[in-house]
Amino acid sequence: MRHLNIILCTPSVIEFNGLCSVLRNIREMSISFRSITPAALAHDFMSLPVNADILICDPVAVSSTTLHDIKKILPKIKIILLYHTALPQSYVKEFDAAISIYDTEATIVQSVTSLFAANKKSGTASEITQREKEVIIGVVKGLSNKEIAAQINVSVNTVMTHRRNIAAKLEIHSAAGLTVYALMSNLITLDELSE
Repeated sequence: MRHLNIILCTPSVIEFNGLCSVLRNIREMSISFRSITPAALAHDFMSLPVNADILICDPVAVSSTTLHDIKKILPKIKIILLYHTALPQSYVKEFDAAISIYDTEATIVQSVTSLFAANKKSGTASEITQREKEVIIGVVKGLSNKEIAAQINVSVNTVMTHRRNIAAKLEIHSAAGLTVYALMSNLITLDELSE
């Protein structure tokens, strides 16, 4: 069982307690939590523990400069943006992942576990073919197998085969999980998703 050291940087006690409650339910990981205030992070990010695996932070807490400085001193740390409202895509891309306070528990868990699943299965993303990427985009956009087949000019059976292969390669078995994967892999943007 993998152990994760997670640092939560949010001014909200409700967000801190809610995230702790959700992330404690990850079965394949044991997790330790530490809180740091946004002001403390901005003024003394050097005090972050070297064994920190994840920093989850509110966007008001971390400027782009601070983010780059944290990555320099702790290159292995994964930084997850915790957002409340729409943010510019250029800002979101600076983070390893992004979760919304409106996300479901499953989506939040998937966002955290996928950061470390990618390390375990090196090369997984490169194994996804271009056609499979097109199928993922169709699923994320809410299209049926028949609609995806018509859009990429293949049979429904071929789409179903691609979906089985995608599930086996990525070990993701839900549309929500594929949505997180597609956003994190830059297959689709939040703007395209909302259309």
